[in-house]
Amino acid sequence: MPGMVAFGRRWNVGSDDLVIPSVLEIFLRVAWITGIAVVFQLHKDTFNCQGGHLLKTYYIGILTIMALLTIIAICTAYLSLQGTIVHTAPRRNIPKLMYLKLGVTIPELGWNVVGSYWAFSDSTGCDIHVIDAVKGAVITGFILAAMIIIALAITFDPLGAKKRGFGDVSSSQDADGQLESSESGQMISGMSTAAHRAWRSRCRFLCCCLSGDEHSNSAFNDIAQLLADFFEEEVDLVPTDVAAGMVLVKIEQDKATQHLSSVYVNPPITNANMSTANVSTDLMQEGQHSNGTTPGQTSATRCAPKEWMTIDMMAHYMKFASASYGWPLYVFSHLCTGVCRLSTSCSVHAYKSFPDRRNTEKMDCCEAVRDCIAEERDCPLCCSCARPLEYVENDNCCLCNTATIKKVTEIVEEDIVYANFHNKVYEIPFFVAFDHSCGSVVIAVRGTLSLRDVLTDLTADSDTLEIEGIEGSHAHKGMIQAAKFIKAKLESKGILSSALQQVEGYRLVITGHSLGAGTAALLAVLLKPQYPNLMCFAFSPPGGLMSVPASQHCEDFICSVVLGKDIVPRLSVSTMQDLKVKTLRALKDSTQPKHKIFATGCWHALCKLSVSEDDRHLLEESSNISNYRTAERDIEEALQNAILSCTRSRITNRILYPPGQVMHIVETEADSGCCGSPTFEAMWSHPKNFLDIIVSPRMLADHMPDAVTKALEHLQERNARIQHTAHQQAVAV
Repeated sequence: MPGMVAFGRRWNVGSDDLVIPSVLEIFLRVAWITGIAVVFQLHKDTFNCQGGHLLKTYYIGILTIMALLTIIAICTAYLSLQGTIVHTAPRRNIPKLMYLKLGVTIPELGWNVVGSYWAFSDSTGCDIHVIDAVKGAVITGFILAAMIIIALAITFDPLGAKKRGFGDVSSSQDADGQLESSESGQMISGMSTAAHRAWRSRCRFLCCCLSGDEHSNSAFNDIAQLLADFFEEEVDLVPTDVAAGMVLVKIEQDKATQHLSSVYVNPPITNANMSTANVSTDLMQEGQHSNGTTPGQTSATRCAPKEWMTIDMMAHYMKFASASYGWPLYVFSHLCTGVCRLSTSCSVHAYKSFPDRRNTEKMDCCEAVRDCIAEERDCPLCCSCARPLEYVENDNCCLCNTATIKKVTEIVEEDIVYANFHNKVYEIPFFVAFDHSCGSVVIAVRGTLSLRDVLTDLTADSDTLEIEGIEGSHAHKGMIQAAKFIKAKLESKGILSSALQQVEGYRLVITGHSLGAGTAALLAVLLKPQYPNLMCFAFSPPGGLMSVPASQHCEDFICSVVLGKDIVPRLSVSTMQDLKVKTLRALKDSTQPKHKIFATGCWHALCKLSVSEDDRHLLEESSNISNYRTAERDIEEALQNAILSCTRSRITNRILYPPGQVMHIVETEADSGCCGSPTFEAMWSHPKNFLDIIVSPRMLADHMPDAVTKALEHLQERNARIQHTAHQQAVAV
């Protein structure tokens, strides 16, 4: 910090972010200079061909230019290593080096044009090695130019000019050195409006393929305001500053406790003791969670988990939640064999290429193609063979999503009651199927898989959730709309009533992962009055989902599953504000350069090492800040503003939690290390214990459906071994 100012505007890169780019440039240019110098030395007496004088001039010029650029890169790397994140004075000359580099780069481009002309059009009769060397130099030069253009595009700040003007307030100060109130207010208002417009434009650009319907426009405005408020420029930080702050927060969390666990836990859960585990709200003393703050009022007791909330049931219905993602997740999970595996399940009707078997026989795609070849017919693609199914809406031409449902859940086509893959903002795909193995009718809701789903996720304001007899119930606005869409679709087509009539005595089960988990939980709340015995499995549900009264109401029919350090069950507006405060505080207290912080973070991420004494110096406060008092004051003011904003957010905004009973699966510490395979333990937890974001390399990986599935399968295998051992001991006695 701050962002580097050059050419009259601020850029999204700090003066201490140029170490790695400069080192890479040094290696590339040294190799380049060495190769050209060797060729020039070996063939300096053979420049008698056509245009040889131009070639000799090119060699001498390009060697001189590259030597200058290499020296500039060395100086840039050296200066970028100096100082700390806050102490920028030793790096104050880096912008001058950038101007100097630009002054040398422009002639380099001109020299490349000269080399291109000679090498590709005027090199008749010259030694082939000389020609190839020039061509390689020219191509490398243009590649470097392209990389510079890409780097400029990445680091370009659309509000850079405005931020530069906002930071230079000397001309707007009165005699006392203070901004006049009207001018200050206009500046801040202008910045806020500009930031809102910028974030709205970014959202529209990223989601340019979406139609501009009413829901999309409303979501764009809500999300832009949320992001503009959260990323309000209280201090001049660049993205790498935030990343370094996150690394420091992780080290601080590791320092506080070597075993990162945000929750108090009961003994490990097995299928045998799961239903009888005792759960109380005072899992933390006096209702406190892991950071020592009191999240809110707690009730005296919590319901014990129901007997159906077992690991076997969770693992079983996780298959349905994964299947709802369709073919993209399946192919991603099986990169080499996914397409071939699905092809055997893509059921098609041979009615176009095989009229004699129309409507009488089903084949898979591979069989259809083989028959085409055998009968010397034109082989149509799978999509030309597939006949749309009446109970499937908006699947692709090959019915690949439907095929994935059958493949993952191991059900037959006749067991799929209804599948809808329609996707818009607040309208997400789902399917309904019979599960004869467990005697249930399953509704599986898809999680986030498109930009439309992201807009639904980010519409994070709370809205009223109507629950009879429960006051003060609120939930995630976007997911309430999605749950109401599914409920309306089910009722308009009479899907559930018809399905449950076909299989008398079956129970309704609703499941989903991520966005699908939050929507499934809210759909369960909406359908509970009509189907009192329904069950819901919410895998990796959003943390900012529902208020305390609603979460407590769901304890006897919703079971949530959270894996490890998954960020999503801990993610809400209030927890993000809290993480912002921790990040700013860590940056303020750190006295180490950014490259050392990143090196430590990468080392710990790769080998899962705990904090050592050598790493604790990264968190030590500086006792000598006289040389960078201004930057220290800026970040201190930003920290105080962030603390006030976080406090205000906790007062004005409703704190939302994961739904119902929460089973937390944690990776044990025994197998940590670079090559260790994870082992897991499961324990019941309280929704209020997920109010801290744990910074970890696993915070995103633990959210993936495959990771949750593997953890549940591991627990299943472990429980099977425990039960087998217990059985053998009982027989022996």
